[in-house]
Amino acid sequence: MKKLILSILTIILFLGCTDEEGAKSFLKKEGYSDIKTTGYNFFECSQSDVKSTGFIAKKNGKLIEGTVCTGMLPKSYTIKLK
Repeated sequence: MKKLILSILTIILFLGCTDEEGAKSFLKKEGYSDIKTTGYNFFECSQSDVKSTGFIAKKNGKLIEGTVCTGMLPKSYTIKLK
């Protein structure tokens, strides 16, 4: 029972560490299309970033995979590509 509770809390914790709507909006502004978020990406962003949202999208006809890192300041986004 304790393992189940710990697993549920871990999932909830990482769900709160993504910003799907903000990431999609930022990627659209940067010229990406067909955007699909893939959830939290471990170890992709710096310690000063508060959220990490993985994505797969198209830009100029090419399939791109990466992470949108969200900083503490409003509208502070960075794209990190794989």
